[in-house]
Amino acid sequence: MLNKKVFFLFFFLFASCNTPPNYERMSDRMVSKYVKEIKKEYGFQVDVIGGGMMGAVNLVTIGFAVQQNVDKNQGRRIAVECVEKLLKKYNENEQIRPFLKNYPFDTSNIKMYLSFIDENRDRVDKKYIALITIGNNVVCYSKYDPETKWFFDDQEESYDEALRIVEAEKIKQ
Repeated sequence: MLNKKVFFLFFFLFASCNTPPNYERMSDRMVSKYVKEIKKEYGFQVDVIGGGMMGAVNLVTIGFAVQQNVDKNQGRRIAVECVEKLLKKYNENEQIRPFLKNYPFDTSNIKMYLSFIDENRDRVDKKYIALITIGNNVVCYSKYDPETKWFFDDQEESYDEALRIVEAEKIKQ
């Protein structure tokens, strides 16, 4: 009988220690809602969701598979729109704000991957952008060579520069 009491006490304590903090659950709900919105608006599929939540919301990681052919300018616009929507969600949410590593939340707190694929989930033709990565205030655009199975023609720009270019294009339209 005593063994059962010790077991249940140990189990209760262990289970209560595994409950994620409230800010993790808030962040998870925000990411879930964001992913649904992006899927609805752009038709993207989620490949990766993760983050760094030790003691605060330090990092949010999201990877999307995109069935689309884009050049650098089209990819830049899509990437900036996706990042800005996610940043807006975190920065406008007053409940999670005290738990953000820094406010305003910025691209140092986000890693996003846009992997462009064809209908067979293979990388797109090498004349198009195959992968865009965003993080630490840098946007990297890569093409993919199916023969060598390597990314090539990597081009980088700061996120601030990408944002400035996208905003300037909106003004022109």
